[in-house]
Amino acid sequence: MVLVAVQAVIAGQHIFGDWGIGLHATLGNAVFAIAVLTTGVAFFRLDSRALRVVGLVMIVVLSAQIGLGYSARDSQGAAAIHIPLGVASFGAVTYQLLIAWPGLLVGRTGRSGDRPEPS
Repeated sequence: MVLVAVQAVIAGQHIFGDWGIGLHATLGNAVFAIAVLTTGVAFFRLDSRALRVVGLVMIVVLSAQIGLGYSARDSQGAAAIHIPLGVASFGAVTYQLLIAWPGLLVGRTGRSGDRPEPS
């Protein structure tokens, strides 16, 4: 999830600052590799259908992102799709993280869904 967020920072620095795009491309490929690995783990080690589906969706989205990213260097139309798809991938990877570790939604005093008693 952190790498996907860092991607946005690097892209912004490339567009509005003086950073090169090479690191953005390298991290994009790394995020894709991580998505393939985590989806493999979901299929072979976990019983979560939701993690499998989200993993497959991430692989498709990130495949499109890689293609659009390389095309976006020469095409504003590709960039116009690449950027919102990047935002969507951040949402999907956040959802994936919350499915994998539902304890992240749990407060320190109880289960998610527990409401504190009114005082």
